[in-house]
Amino acid sequence: MERMLIVDEGYDLHNSLLLTFGYGEYKITQAMNENQAIKVAETEHPEIIIVNLTGDNESELATCKKLKSIPQLHHSHIILLTSQYQQDETSKHIESVANYCLPKPFCPNNLTTVLTGIRSKKLLS
Repeated sequence: MERMLIVDEGYDLHNSLLLTFGYGEYKITQAMNENQAIKVAETEHPEIIIVNLTGDNESELATCKKLKSIPQLHHSHIILLTSQYQQDETSKHIESVANYCLPKPFCPNNLTTVLTGIRSKKLLS
């Protein structure tokens, strides 16, 4: 079972992903802030890290950079969930900190497509 870490201050995203993917596909853990995200990532080594960008883009993008710098997470995939405004504001930074960027409002089908692509790449390598 693959491990998924969700970095988000609220529970709506976590609950939605738990209902969609949490029964047999992924072991889903949530971190409410940067410190929790780093601790969980260092101990559980999630294959998938989903970061919900809210208001503080710089802080959240810095969290992504820290996660990317952890050697055990070298093969992890970071997925950002952002609004269109945030995508415009952070586009120059997104490529350096994330593998994928999905627009909000969040659609589980879009995430399923990304996760299927990630699994396909793993099978080919």
